[in-house]
Amino acid sequence: MKRKDAILEEYGSLASEHFTTLEKLVVSQEDPLDGEDVLSRVSVMLSLLGGGPNYRTLHLSFYGVMDLNIRLPYGYNTLGFLDIQSIREYQWAHLHYWVKSAENDYLSFYCKQCSIQVE
Repeated sequence: MKRKDAILEEYGSLASEHFTTLEKLVVSQEDPLDGEDVLSRVSVMLSLLGGGPNYRTLHLSFYGVMDLNIRLPYGYNTLGFLDIQSIREYQWAHLHYWVKSAENDYLSFYCKQCSIQVE
């Protein structure tokens, strides 16, 4: 039986499939703490398709990123829907999520944590 995941429930409740326009993609690497692996962070800022009077942005931050693959064509600004799936049951190196662009193969990675904010 799968556990409920508050992050995935929140993400699913946002009609996140409408946030497809890529505004910002930031990859950063922080210094490791004593005895820990290097932590990478990926931040994605997506806006609503078409903008308009209900313009909002979705800020997604992912921590402890591993196996990051980015294949964005030059000048491309539509990332498409980001599919976030729980992989906790696999117990892979404490990784909890698999993130991928659902409509294409432009972005994919595994991560330990994620956070969501809508503005």
